[in-house]
Amino acid sequence: MMPFDKSLDAITGMDIEHLISGKVQESQHLDYKRDPYAKSTDGHRDFLKDVTAMANAYGGYLVIGVEEDGAGTGIPSAVRHVPEAASECKRLSNVALSSVDPRVSGLDMRDVTTSKGDVIVVRIPRSGNAPHMVMLGEIRGN
Repeated sequence: MMPFDKSLDAITGMDIEHLISGKVQESQHLDYKRDPYAKSTDGHRDFLKDVTAMANAYGGYLVIGVEEDGAGTGIPSAVRHVPEAASECKRLSNVALSSVDPRVSGLDMRDVTTSKGDVIVVRIPRSGNAPHMVMLGEIRGN
């Protein structure tokens, strides 16, 4: 079951806060990332692996800027503000467009402001064009 029953553009900060207060556990459709992906080849590769894995399987959401409880349960505990979230979305989008073959049609992301700071929500559709592969060569620019 998908964690959101609305379009990506309609997701609000309250929706993110409800994931935390409701202790909505990670699943095959939902993955939390405490910190933004590093601006390095390894960071880009980690992001692309997460995107392609979800696209090749069931689709879902990455929520960047949500900390887990630390017990390894996949239960969210707090928002961790993502600095410059809008530019992070652009960077990650460019990485995905240039380094996944075939491209993941419908991949979308946006920054969402909560009362505790900004997060990034990445919507990854289940692909009808799988398998998608990471084709990461030299990435120019951050």
